[in-house]
Amino acid sequence: MYARSDEIEGMINVRSHVAGILMLRAAAAASVISVAAGCAASRPAPALAPYITCNFEDGLAVANIDRRTPGLRQYRTVRTATGEKDVSSVDGYRLMLRYRDADYDFANLKVEQSDPAAYATDKQVLLEHLRYLAERDKATLISNSYDGFEGHAVQSSGIDGGIVAMQVLFSDADHMIVTVDFLSQGPTHRRFNNIDEFNGLKEEFFKLYVGCVHRNSVN
Repeated sequence: MYARSDEIEGMINVRSHVAGILMLRAAAAASVISVAAGCAASRPAPALAPYITCNFEDGLAVANIDRRTPGLRQYRTVRTATGEKDVSSVDGYRLMLRYRDADYDFANLKVEQSDPAAYATDKQVLLEHLRYLAERDKATLISNSYDGFEGHAVQSSGIDGGIVAMQVLFSDADHMIVTVDFLSQGPTHRRFNNIDEFNGLKEEFFKLYVGCVHRNSVN
């Protein structure tokens, strides 16, 4: 199983630890998210494939991709104001995204298939989780949407620290949950130098990503 989100999610006020994680492989230079490049031998489930097979035209590429280990527990645990609660996760992938000219990751993207019977509860638990993080870290809680995806985020007021923002997208049509942790930048080859520049990159990322998911879903 890939690392639990609660092992990294509360790091808005923690110093960055992501520098020098993984160097881009030659295949990543083409800016293509390729299942074959980094996945386990099995192919992704049809419902997951549209979310992990996208092209980015701005130099963003995949540094690493991991699939949730089959056969392990089909849930993950998150913290809320009333204690730890479970969120179903039948299948999923984690993608570490990085710009080609950087030696540190831009985002940690997790795509998870929720149990349809638990999806409504999962949404409520994750909203409780975001409210908990916002209160604990004195961050801003944001509600937004991206072309059919319901979105909610917790965002820091600055760009230093392990995580600048955590965005969760819900797709009611296929019971998918996408969580994106946007990571702080190292001292060289920075992609943003203030919160306004970060917000611009974040919005451009979701425009490209959500558009790609929609195109993949109809092909």
